[in-house]
Amino acid sequence: MDLRNYLEQGLWRMGSVADQTWFYGHEGAAVLSISLFLLENELDEEVRKQAEKVLVSLYADNPIEKVTMTETVDRDYHEILEAIQENIAEFSADGHGVIYGAIALQALKHNAELPQGKIARTIKNALSDTPNRYWSIQNYKTHIPHKTTIPEFENVKAAAKYALLEQRNIKPNVRIEDTTYYFQGSKLHEITHAHALLLLEENGQTALVKSGIENLRKQMYFNRFSPENVKPIAPPKTTYTPFEKEYWENDVADVHYYKLAYSAYDLIKKLELTENEIIEIENNLQNHWTLLINHNN
Repeated sequence: MDLRNYLEQGLWRMGSVADQTWFYGHEGAAVLSISLFLLENELDEEVRKQAEKVLVSLYADNPIEKVTMTETVDRDYHEILEAIQENIAEFSADGHGVIYGAIALQALKHNAELPQGKIARTIKNALSDTPNRYWSIQNYKTHIPHKTTIPEFENVKAAAKYALLEQRNIKPNVRIEDTTYYFQGSKLHEITHAHALLLLEENGQTALVKSGIENLRKQMYFNRFSPENVKPIAPPKTTYTPFEKEYWENDVADVHYYKLAYSAYDLIKKLELTENEIIEIENNLQNHWTLLINHNN
């Protein structure tokens, strides 16, 4: 399988939604996540083949032809960096602008081409978000966190480790009156946001990362608010890991299933973790897998 082709399709798909809301960048990000997971990990052949089937199906659901994009492709990606910088200057949408930008830049490591301007616009779209995203916070963009117990992290790896270990007692997303609160989704994005910051650091963008860590701390703070009558899900009986074929055979209801796999296991690979910490992290990830799988069949 030519994974570079799928990386480019993920990039072009992310760019193709520049005239829509930032939410529609998820499909492109999912294609990128699976492609990068396949490129950057050693997998058993049957696991690889099953993951490739998923990748093919995601592309087949909504193929994007590059010829429909009129923008010139080049290697000068300053527009993407500027868009990421704007999203770091103003924390928004669970860090999606930073997440999209970091994964797009990661694809460049594998010689993929990208529609820079359109992806930059998709990233900037993440600056437009509903102000009451977090429970009991009227406007999170103007709210100043106080009396927070979130540590001041020494570096991005410390922040990422904290994010991985803070995934206990996951509550499901819930619609209350006219607002949907993404209790599980926002906790999941602590991991993908932290991973994005680490990717940026690895790609030489250290100046952006320091401020980005403060945004991640805000996100962690806001995620601690939830109504008492919304209870955490019961620990699942089935366990999954993306290094097993069964993981890729599940009927998935939400493409964050794939985005989380790449981010979580790339962090596990790169961070200094004890065996017990890895076991705890993998056990906590089961809560997310359970909520992201389609159980209606």
